[in-house]
Amino acid sequence: MLSYHKELASVAGIEADAYSKFTMGELDKDIVPDYFYCYWEPKDIFEKLQPKHPNCCFNHKVGLPLLKTADESPGQPSELFGYQHRWIDMYNSSNYYAQNKCRGSGTTEIKVVRYNAWKYMHTKNPKRKCIIIAGINEDMAIKFMNRIKMLCDQIPQGYLFPPKTDFPREIFFKQGGSIWALPSNPNAVRSLENVGDIDYDEAAQWSRQDDIPVLMAGEPHAMKSGAHINHYSTPAGKKKYFYDKIFNPEADPPTKYIKHTLNWREVVGIPEPDASLIGDWDFNKPETRGDIDKIYLKRYDEDREYKAWFHEFFPTLNIKQVLDVPKPIIDVKEITRLYNSDRAIYEQELNNDFILTAHRALADLPTGDFTTGEDMTPWSE
Repeated sequence: MLSYHKELASVAGIEADAYSKFTMGELDKDIVPDYFYCYWEPKDIFEKLQPKHPNCCFNHKVGLPLLKTADESPGQPSELFGYQHRWIDMYNSSNYYAQNKCRGSGTTEIKVVRYNAWKYMHTKNPKRKCIIIAGINEDMAIKFMNRIKMLCDQIPQGYLFPPKTDFPREIFFKQGGSIWALPSNPNAVRSLENVGDIDYDEAAQWSRQDDIPVLMAGEPHAMKSGAHINHYSTPAGKKKYFYDKIFNPEADPPTKYIKHTLNWREVVGIPEPDASLIGDWDFNKPETRGDIDKIYLKRYDEDREYKAWFHEFFPTLNIKQVLDVPKPIIDVKEITRLYNSDRAIYEQELNNDFILTAHRALADLPTGDFTTGEDMTPWSE
């Protein structure tokens, strides 16, 4: 423990020395975009931004994520989706946000990597910190830091000074923000000041025997410095603080978190998969999305029972919002394998229930990569 505190003190010294040697200044708006993703902006702003492409927004400047494929061949650029915009808004609306996510949803890429990079490159709060915790040691968090660096290298003007390694533990930005990788150590979480975000990634999967002290060490930062305390994890049964203290409906005391379950239905844009059709759906064909939409819009309009189910299952969404996923980042055909092998588990996986099984339905599905890609997102009303 003493060696850890010595290391932390050393890092703090490096940070102080950096701020004494470098002058913070305004970012050049023609080089470092003000907007995270232009297609999420109102139409009047979007139209003003388009002549500046690729400087219209952060994601076009650094390159859209590329999809990984099952055979590891290069994937196509992937747009950012409406469901991702919805949960970014949910995160911004509260200091306490928790997402029970399905694998392949893009949560780690969009929030932990991309949104943090953009946000902390732009903050003007001196020494404002974003903390990423992704396991009992910082190894996985450092891998995320590598991905953050890959993006920020596209806008080197945003650095206070460039990281000296491809796998940094800290990244410092010109206007005052910084991002840190930490282990799930309560003392590590508790010791820092002026924290703006703490992202706990895959906490339900940590091998830590007692993880509640890590949770309790982070939460006071919400009161101390207005930090956003965020938890993103796939479920692994009814255990760990992720369930016991947050998602358990009988938690005592009741949770303070916005609880958001992001399930396979919303990520793929298929409210209720039709077993007789799902195996034939090929999203590489442009007509597929329209054909699927017709099925569910007709069912929604003509079947009262289905409409009642939909609003009970998606109480805050309308059916067009759920269907608005042009080409999902999860391969639909992978889901049919579980449907054919274990129908009961398939239903639980579809809803992202807190179950413990030998495998999770989406465990091996492709997720977003971070290589620069070309814009492929059309404007839509």
